[in-house]
Amino acid sequence: MVPVAVTVLIVVAALGLGLLLWVINRRLRRATALADRLAATVLDASTPEDPPRRIRRPPRSLNALSGMLEERYEDVVRFAEEQAALRRVATLVAEGTPPSEVFAAMAKEMALVAGANGATLSRFETDATVLVVGAYSKIPAGLPLGTRVSTRGQNLATDILRTGKPSRIDDYGEAPGDLAAIVRRYGVSSAVAVPVVVNGRMWGLAVASNRQDPLPQGVEWRLSRFTDLLGTAIANAQARADLTASRARVVTATDQTRQRIERDLHDGTQQRLVSLALELRAAEAVAPAEPPELRAKIAAIADGLAAALEELREISRGIHPAILSEGGLRPALKALARRSPVPVDLDVRIGDRLPPATEVAAYYFVAEALANVAKHAHASSVQVRTEVAGDRLNLAVHDDGVGGADPAAGTGLIGLTDRIEALDGTIAINSPPGAGTRLDVSLPVRPG
Repeated sequence: MVPVAVTVLIVVAALGLGLLLWVINRRLRRATALADRLAATVLDASTPEDPPRRIRRPPRSLNALSGMLEERYEDVVRFAEEQAALRRVATLVAEGTPPSEVFAAMAKEMALVAGANGATLSRFETDATVLVVGAYSKIPAGLPLGTRVSTRGQNLATDILRTGKPSRIDDYGEAPGDLAAIVRRYGVSSAVAVPVVVNGRMWGLAVASNRQDPLPQGVEWRLSRFTDLLGTAIANAQARADLTASRARVVTATDQTRQRIERDLHDGTQQRLVSLALELRAAEAVAPAEPPELRAKIAAIADGLAAALEELREISRGIHPAILSEGGLRPALKALARRSPVPVDLDVRIGDRLPPATEVAAYYFVAEALANVAKHAHASSVQVRTEVAGDRLNLAVHDDGVGGADPAAGTGLIGLTDRIEALDGTIAINSPPGAGTRLDVSLPVRPG
């Protein structure tokens, strides 16, 4: 007979073991639910091409649970890294970063997210070629920036042009065509490409490449998220470029109209008034002494005509100074300095003639700045500095007046800012109260 105490002990142990197994099973189910919630982040951003792995049933062991959690954790980390990369590129796009810098940054982010040796962005050209406009490589592999190759033959560019869908080549060893040969020469053995569409038009392609192992399945979907953002960036950049070009055309047309009006006034109206003034002076000279009122009347008319002629010349210079068209920026600025009621310390360091649009914008900037100094600054002197540095013309106007200039207060700086920015220029205004005003402008000196 088994003692009662032993029986009780066995029963208690069995109950304790059962309770322990029940607790472990419950904890496993809770851990499984937690893993599913972690994986939901990946599920929300997934597509049929790259679905997350669902948990069909609770794991039967702690080792299985550990492996499942590690797998889900890697999915979440990968998704977070991809989102961070997209945010970095989106920030560049929102800041209006030049397209070349956006292309380079996007190529780098795509290569890192895809786990590839390198990545490129290429644009389709009208002569059946592709031009590499952005490139990144962790190791010496892939097409360098600026490479232009034909799309003829079997290659990713041809496939995307034909189908408009992602494409891949897992082994370039036997692929025909000029592009494949060039790719092999640069050490690429496999690549995945996705199309870049801008405003509904096939613009180019984005390619992630490896030197050895093919890229995993599902990379196409991850790259397409970057190309969607890239399409928006290119469309925005093109819109800005079109707007800038349109503004530049308006400025050019306005300048040409002003120049034509000035020429018509100078060659037509002014010359006619000069002839009339000379005839009046001649009439004054031969007029009889009696009555004296006649000669005095003729003299008064001649003086009034001369004054009107001088006013017309001033208006003509304001419309478009002839000295600027004939002599260039240096003599035109000297003429402005001579006419300024506030003493001007002028320093002009430029060589040959600059592009007409640049000269006109620089002239009107200095003219408006000197006019503001005379009207509002209460200054005793003003400095004007002009020099060419590289492909930019830099101008600075600095007075010792009262400061506190407000560009929005109708000082004419708003119109000047529009003109300067239309020419891809920049303007900076520094006008602390009591410390004078400094205006700095930078303009391109390249034609057009």
